[in-house]
Amino acid sequence: MWLRMKGVVFSELLDWIERSQGLEVLDEVLLDAGLAHGGAYTSAGTYDWRELVAIVDSLSRRTGATGPELLRRYGQSLFPAFAERFAELVGAAAGPFELLAGIGAHIEREVSKLYADPEVPTFRVEPVPGGVVVDYESARPLADLALGMIEGCCAHYGMPVDIVASGSARRRRFEVLAQPEAT
Repeated sequence: MWLRMKGVVFSELLDWIERSQGLEVLDEVLLDAGLAHGGAYTSAGTYDWRELVAIVDSLSRRTGATGPELLRRYGQSLFPAFAERFAELVGAAAGPFELLAGIGAHIEREVSKLYADPEVPTFRVEPVPGGVVVDYESARPLADLALGMIEGCCAHYGMPVDIVASGSARRRRFEVLAQPEAT
């Protein structure tokens, strides 16, 4: 079975490309990507994650930025949409480390309410002095998207952090530490 992703990730990606690159580039990217859905995504739909990678690869060819860098930048811009969609959860957290500590369980719980066979990445979060360690694991090679989301989360709360990442695109450890002047 192909792993599927929720349409909101796709629709937000297309909005981000249009905002950052313009409608003409978005149209070129979608044509070049050779998508089964032709770039028509609904936020409630589910789609093959390979289409997201095809869109990012096409954008990479047009901008010269690498796929991992584009995924990271997109993740940074995706967090505000996440914060709006889950305003109660984000608003209840005292800061990014508290939100990150509870996010994995929240995602799994909410997605499993809606879908019988959810295919969500796992996040294991361990508090450490001055921050957290986030272990990300997914069948999809999208760890750079997760990195951008973590950075977007920290920016949302106004917390300057240093992040050291190690691992692969499917399994990565992020050591997220508040910068000394931020604590």
